[in-house]
Amino acid sequence: MGNTNYFGAIVEKEISPLKISDLDDHSAILLKQDTTFLEEIISGDKSLYYYTSSENKKQFYIKTDNKYELLVYKKYLKNGNALEFKKYVGQLTLYLKDAKNISSYIQNTSYKREDLIRLFKKYYSALNKSFKAPKQREKLAFEFGVLAGVSISELRFGNPEIVPYVSNLDLDDSYNLSLGLYANIILPKGSKRWSIYNDLLFIKMNYEGQYYTANSEHYYRYYDTKLTYNYIKLTNMLRYKIPFQKNALFVNAGISNAIAFEKTNSATSTQKQYSTDKVTYGDAFSDRKLEQGIAIGLGFKINKFHIECRYEKTNGMVDLIMQDSKVKRLYLLFGYQF
Repeated sequence: MGNTNYFGAIVEKEISPLKISDLDDHSAILLKQDTTFLEEIISGDKSLYYYTSSENKKQFYIKTDNKYELLVYKKYLKNGNALEFKKYVGQLTLYLKDAKNISSYIQNTSYKREDLIRLFKKYYSALNKSFKAPKQREKLAFEFGVLAGVSISELRFGNPEIVPYVSNLDLDDSYNLSLGLYANIILPKGSKRWSIYNDLLFIKMNYEGQYYTANSEHYYRYYDTKLTYNYIKLTNMLRYKIPFQKNALFVNAGISNAIAFEKTNSATSTQKQYSTDKVTYGDAFSDRKLEQGIAIGLGFKINKFHIECRYEKTNGMVDLIMQDSKVKRLYLLFGYQF
């Protein structure tokens, strides 16, 4: 594979309109002379050149008798139907006549860069001759799919003296379903083992807890706290896969950002002093809508299916200067690629 070469040349270009609505009603070609640079996309005894006009019209050339010859192609309308004038087929049949067994292949070759390069490679292969072609630019690849799984969330609070009825709660882990979509952007370098993986998940957390404090049998205070948070979470990770056969093992790590779109944050306080009860209602604490964290995962892909075990640690929902919260979350996610 070689580097790309460009050659300055005076060439003829076909200037018929491109848009379907503007197509001519005849196959006659319209030529205009121009001075430009041609990109050599096949180099050898028989070379192929490429040019894109300012109108984004793609045209191809061969070299005969030290002159660049336009491979002629035109779309036109007849009785409302789009037809093709494919003079280039005859030109290539004559140009590549050394290889007798590719004439049917020429007939089926479209006026496209990839197809014409493929034709010339077949020509050189038939004659067992060498040629050069520029290295093709590798492109990004994309995978899209759906996710479903379960999450286990552990919520803990720091600084027990700041908001004691919250930070001293003994909360059970929250078990919930998670649903979402993913997009995996596969990078062309590194044998396509690296990718930027992104998923958008719906997650939920539910907690209930009680806190009791008493000065005497005649004076005590009881708190009943309920916390429910529904999040839309975006996770962005760098993924590395280790393929074998049609399957792959993968690891990924990155960051997560979740927005709470629905929540319950309540603390009911019951204060008893002798025979008098006083009940008050309010928020358990000042909270934030955005939860941020880091995540790592390990998974396995089989054909279009994958399974991943993911661990995540976030800053939780408390928005107080001296009081913090931490969420540790474990996922088991199942994915299907479209």
